Amino acid sequence: MIDHLDEELSLRHSENYFHDLAEIIIFQQLSGKAARTIFNRFLALFLEKKPIPELLLPLDENVLSAAGVSRQKRRYLKSLAENFVDKTIQPELFNEMSDKEIIDKLTQVKGIGKWTAEIFLMFNLGQEDVFPSDDLGLRKALQQNFSLLELPSAKEAALFAEKWSPYRTIAALLLWRSLRIELPD
Repeated sequence: MIDHLDEELSLRHSENYFHDLAEIIIFQQLSGKAARTIFNRFLALFLEKKPIPELLLPLDENVLSAAGVSRQKRRYLKSLAENFVDKTIQPELFNEMSDKEIIDKLTQVKGIGKWTAEIFLMFNLGQEDVFPSDDLGLRKALQQNFSLLELPSAKEAALFAEKWSPYRTIAALLLWRSLRIELPD
C-alpha cells in the first residue's frame, strides 16, 4: 500500500483549536472545493482571518448565511463558540487529557460527534493512535486492501486496526490515501 502514496503524509499540531474545529464543522458532508470556498468566506469575516469565539457569537445570522454557512452549521458554530467562551472546552488542558477525555468533552458540543472529534485528534492534535472506525472510507479501504468479502462493521474495523496500535492514525492515513481520498492540508 505504501508504494501507492503520492506524497509524504504528516501530522500537524495546531494551536488555534477554535479555528480548527470550525473548519471541521464547515467541511462536514461537503465536497472539498465547496467547503474550502465557504470556509474562506467564513474566515474573511474576521480580522486577519483569525476567527475567535467572542467575535463569532455576536455575528448576525445573515452575515454567516451570506458566507454560505448553512442554518444547521451556524447553530453548530455558535454552540462551539459558546463552549469556548464559557470554558466548557478548555484547549489549554488538551495536553493533559486522554484521547477519550477529549472526545467526551468535544462531543458535548452540538454538531461534534465521535468522528469529528477523532478527525480533530488526528489532524489538529497530531495524535498517532486514532482510528475512526465509523468512517465508511476506512472500512471500504480495509475491505479492498485486505480482500475482505464483506464491508467490515465499525466494530470489526476497530478490532482489525488494534494490531496497528500505537500508530493507527498512520494506518488510517495510508488506507484513505489508497482510496485517493484528499486529506486536509
